[in-house]
Amino acid sequence: MQLSLYDEISINWIDMQNSTYEEKDCRYSNHITQTIYTTSYSNDFKRLIEFINEAVNIYGKCPECALSMSFDVLSNNVEKELLNTIIDSFSEDCLSNENFCSDTSNLNRIMLKKIESLIKQHLYFTKIFKCTHCSSHVYKAIFKLNWTEDKNLTLQKIGQYPSLTNFMEFNLHPYEKLLKKFDSLDDLRKGYYMYAHGLGIGSYAYLRRVLEKLIHYKFSISQEYLDISKEDFNGLHMDEKLKKLKDHLPEFFTQNPSIYGIVSIGLHSLSEADCIKYYPIVKNSIELILEQELTAQKQKTLENKTSSAISAAATTLKHQIKTE
Repeated sequence: MQLSLYDEISINWIDMQNSTYEEKDCRYSNHITQTIYTTSYSNDFKRLIEFINEAVNIYGKCPECALSMSFDVLSNNVEKELLNTIIDSFSEDCLSNENFCSDTSNLNRIMLKKIESLIKQHLYFTKIFKCTHCSSHVYKAIFKLNWTEDKNLTLQKIGQYPSLTNFMEFNLHPYEKLLKKFDSLDDLRKGYYMYAHGLGIGSYAYLRRVLEKLIHYKFSISQEYLDISKEDFNGLHMDEKLKKLKDHLPEFFTQNPSIYGIVSIGLHSLSEADCIKYYPIVKNSIELILEQELTAQKQKTLENKTSSAISAAATTLKHQIKTE
C-alpha cells in the first residue's frame, strides 16, 4: 500500500536461477543418487507471482480503527501452471548424452509463454486487505502489468482506496496538537500528499518547512536562555542554528543534523526518483523528532503539575500541623 500511485516497479524476469539437488535413482536398488539440475524463475518474477497469489496475514495500521493491527490479504488465485517455479530440469546423465544441449533461448521462450499467460489472466488485479478487528474496513490497491515491445515487464499501481494519504495521516494523529503549535500540521500533511502522488521534490519542500518552523519555534520558547537576538539568530546558517539550539532541540535532530541537508539537496539537486527513494528516511526522521519533542513536553507538563501538587499538599499539611 506504500507504493505511490502510478509508480512502476521493474520486474527482472531474465536472470533465472540455477540450482542442483540430489535425488535417489530409482533404476538402482543400492540407493545410488544422481544430481538434478534445475532452472527456476528469477527472484523478481517469483516475488511477483507470490505477491499476486499470496493470501497471508500482515500487520499494519487501520485508518478507520486508528489502531495498529493485522489484516487478512485475499488471494488472486494464480493458476497452478504459473505457481510451478521450475522452468526446466535435467539429470546428470543428460550431460553425457552427445545429443543433449542446454538451450538458453528455449528457456527464454518458456518464460515468454509464462509471462504471456500471466498477463492474459492477471493484466489487472486487485489486492484486498481486510481489517481483522472490523471486517467492514476493507482497503484495496489496483495494479496493472505492463509489457513493452522490448520485453520489459513492470508492475504499476493504478488505483487505491482509501488513498495512500489517508494511511499516512494516521501517523499524524499523535502529533496534531504539537504541529499546530508551530503552524506545521498542513505542511506535513501536504508533504505526505505530495509523496503519495509521486511528487518527491514537492514533498521535500513541505518537509523542510516543518523542520525550519520547528527550529524557530524552539528558539522562540528558549530565547531567554540564549545569548542571541532574534535578528542575529535568523542570520545564522542552518548548521549554526542547530548548534545554538543543541540543548533545546530533540536529541535525534541534534545528533543527525544532516537530515536537513538531505532535504535541501533533494529540493535543489536530486531527481524525483531519488527524492522518492530517500523520502522514508526523511519522513521517519521527522516523526522521530516529533515523538521526542512530544515526549519532552509531556514530561515537562507532568513535572510542573506534580511539583504544583506537591507544593499545594505541603502547604496544606503544614497549615494543619500548625492548627493542631
